[in-house]
Amino acid sequence: MTDTLEMPSEVENFLKFCFFRILRAIPVLLGVSFLVFLIFSGFTNESSVDIGTLVTQYLEYLQKVIFEQDFGYSTRFKSSVIDQISLTLPATLELVTIALILGYLWVFLLV
Repeated sequence: MTDTLEMPSEVENFLKFCFFRILRAIPVLLGVSFLVFLIFSGFTNESSVDIGTLVTQYLEYLQKVIFEQDFGYSTRFKSSVIDQISLTLPATLELVTIALILGYLWVFLLV
């Protein structure tokens, strides 16, 4: 008798692939965010900056982002970053939706 909870091997392999891709993306995202943090913290302008202090500041920033959803303050727009995200997110989602619809239409009309 066949167990109803068994997944086909293709689906199982795909889920494993997705899981490990996401797992490998985490260090890349952390590394890129740390480099951006270094650039914007003025690391390149000061030659006597203690790297331990920068790492501590980065970890504090990361803790605020993850646990408090505090993305900081935009000096360009003179408001909080989350306010800027909430202003631009609807237009971004609309653009993505239209692009996906047009892309799918393009593909299905060519097939």
